[in-house]
Amino acid sequence: MKKIGRIFGVALLCLILFSCSNLLEILEHDAIPLHTVSYESEWGTAPTSVGVLDNTALTQEHLPLLLAVGYTFEGWYCEDTKIEVGYVLHASITLTAKWSTNTDTPYKVEHYQQNTTDDGYTLFETEEKNGSTDSETLATPKEYTGFIAQSIEQGTILPDGSTVVKVYYDRKVFTLTFDNDGGSEVKSITEKYGTTITAPENPTKEGYSFMGWNQEIPKTMPAENVTYKAQWQENTLGIKVQAPSYSDIPNLATPTISGTTVTFVAPEEYASYSWYIDGVLQDNEHTQSFILDTTNLSARSYYIMLVVVDEKDAVYSAQYELEVTK
Repeated sequence: MKKIGRIFGVALLCLILFSCSNLLEILEHDAIPLHTVSYESEWGTAPTSVGVLDNTALTQEHLPLLLAVGYTFEGWYCEDTKIEVGYVLHASITLTAKWSTNTDTPYKVEHYQQNTTDDGYTLFETEEKNGSTDSETLATPKEYTGFIAQSIEQGTILPDGSTVVKVYYDRKVFTLTFDNDGGSEVKSITEKYGTTITAPENPTKEGYSFMGWNQEIPKTMPAENVTYKAQWQENTLGIKVQAPSYSDIPNLATPTISGTTVTFVAPEEYASYSWYIDGVLQDNEHTQSFILDTTNLSARSYYIMLVVVDEKDAVYSAQYELEVTK
């Protein structure tokens, strides 16, 4: 019996020693992972490589979701194969993040109009647009009266929405021409659209009074070429009426001379009318028209002033010069 016990003891000791040797080998394998999972990504932040044992099923922790402005994460791929949760690993692997570009990435289009006083440009309005990340912008010119757009230099839509395309518009140039109808020469005016205009001096014509142009000359250059024709009143019986020396009343009719009387007519849309001769209010002439009999006037110049008030109590005026020579 003692011999059998010794044999059993030796066998048990050998088994223990063998088990311990296998255990050390397993522990050694646990300390040194068998395979490596590496990550690559063009955008976002790629994870650090991790080690896993052979025959390991990948979890969501091994396949983290990535974020990048302007792009949408489509998953992890090994060449053309998408690697999903549960993929069993038998060798080291490099995972590459696949992305798609967003189609609603914002960018701005700024529209600049040329100044009137110099050749610089001022921002007129900003347009908000969207497009695909990394694609070319699609800025288009707008239609502005009196302007023409320069060629547009498109840009690339950056993922962070910082792209700005600038569109520049030059002012068109127009000309105002003056038909003197036999009077003295009046030079034409050529300027950029919107430029401030100084009206020319009134022309003269022997035996006639200049009664103004056939239409009002604007204070700034219009968006078209315009020809203005001089209006003349033949002088009779030594009566001469000059066009208004100043006026902020539009559409004034040309005074008419008949014999010794001069008729002045104001536009009909005003609430009240006041007529003055040399600053003296004509009490009985608060009407749209004013008929002046020059029979008893001395030979000299007189100033006829019209003051009108509209329905909003805004006041406007105009002044004529009447010359009586007899």
